[in-house]
Amino acid sequence: MSPEETHEALRETMESTIAFLGGPTGWSQYVDNPPEQCTLPDGTDGVTFTARQTGPGVTDAEATVTGLETHWESLGLSPERVDSARTQIVLFGYGGPVKSMGAFVDAELITVSGEAHCVPGDFAQLLDEHLDAN
Repeated sequence: MSPEETHEALRETMESTIAFLGGPTGWSQYVDNPPEQCTLPDGTDGVTFTARQTGPGVTDAEATVTGLETHWESLGLSPERVDSARTQIVLFGYGGPVKSMGAFVDAELITVSGEAHCVPGDFAQLLDEHLDAN
């Protein structure tokens, strides 16, 4: 997978998740974050991307998270709930088109974050391209 492909996979997974949760109306804008350095399994440097968006809370967080688990499974992610002392229900998803996704859901706010797979790529060049475009 190329840096462009992993970046697009993250964008598509974020868009699909936000749409499932009722967005994009009422949600923060998708921000094209700069690339980040990461380490590949063989120990060499690679590149990854991250994203984060927030949206309005829901009246039934339990039902929303249960639905999101099913949605993420349909995308190839393995969802995992995390016990939290917070009032939020916390759900993570791993694998499939992205390295990971996270959702923090309650009555006041939903926060969704994601990280693309770490892939080979020229971090400095990609960062320069990102900065030139923004």
